[in-house]
Amino acid sequence: MPLQQQLSSAVHCSPVSLCSVHVGLPAGAHEVLTKTSLGRRYTRFFGSKGDAAPALSHYALTHYEEWERKIDAWQNPILENSQLPSWYKSALFNELYFMTDGGTIWMEVPPDCRAEDLQGPAGAGLSHLLPVLQEYGRFAYLEGSSAIPREAPCSPDGSGMKCSPDPWCPIDNCEADEHGVVGQAPKANPQAMGKGLAPSPSLSAQVFPKSHVLSALRTIFEKNVLSFAGGTMGAVNGMRPDGVPDTSSVQSNEVWIGVVYSLAATMIQEGMVEEGFRTAEGCYRTVWERLGMAFQTPEAYREKKVYRSLAYMRPLSIWSMQLALEHRAGRASAPAPLPQGPAHP
Repeated sequence: MPLQQQLSSAVHCSPVSLCSVHVGLPAGAHEVLTKTSLGRRYTRFFGSKGDAAPALSHYALTHYEEWERKIDAWQNPILENSQLPSWYKSALFNELYFMTDGGTIWMEVPPDCRAEDLQGPAGAGLSHLLPVLQEYGRFAYLEGSSAIPREAPCSPDGSGMKCSPDPWCPIDNCEADEHGVVGQAPKANPQAMGKGLAPSPSLSAQVFPKSHVLSALRTIFEKNVLSFAGGTMGAVNGMRPDGVPDTSSVQSNEVWIGVVYSLAATMIQEGMVEEGFRTAEGCYRTVWERLGMAFQTPEAYREKKVYRSLAYMRPLSIWSMQLALEHRAGRASAPAPLPQGPAHP
């Protein structure tokens, strides 16, 4: 149905009755234009001629009840768990807004696609995953606020930018020098980040001595969490030994929400459950309640209501907290009730 046409429906309701009308409104944009034209995932099942809207609408209207049942089966065990604080349940599911609102695209991978076609020369390392990608498609996203034209930093003479054939490339944690050239910035909290690379306690024990891990996490909790903003805003990236936030770089006195959620997951994984939840709660309260940035979680903020890069992907790492909790539940008969944490100002 063309967008300019009106959509109307009629239903007869008897007195003192409840009626409902179900409407399917599919998006029929079947192609994604980058360097080449790529089809969206649904084109495998509904064709790539651009005429699939009626079939998509019919499929949605005949399957939505099944989808709702599956969503309930997925979410209810968490929502009905009285041991989990309400703010955590809110953050866990509401941060998923990025999956649909973050420029995300589920693309079909052509049967004749080569690994290097997916991501340039670096894509050759994905060759072992190519059969999986060809079967299930490729999930991609765009970070509009964190993308610059490739090979096109602002030139020293102010002559502007020159775009390459593939102009958009993602950048992370980048700064510009005195000539406007973008470069990789140093990251704070290396102990927490490095530890977060180990996906399970058994693996981490083979790489990092547990006593060292716990010592690092306790130091971070004491210095970067409790000594920053009264322990109510998460973990600041850099903290000096004297308890003063490090201001030596652009990002050292920031809180990175996604990194904090990963840090909290690591704490939970290592048995520091109360500390992990208090650390993560500071980020949730700051973003969703004090700053009013619900459904547009930034990459970073500072203590004095300064933020950067709205609607960022990394806060989805809160699901690593859920993974850590599930790992703990598999090892213990029943986890202890989780604290609600300090009241926020």
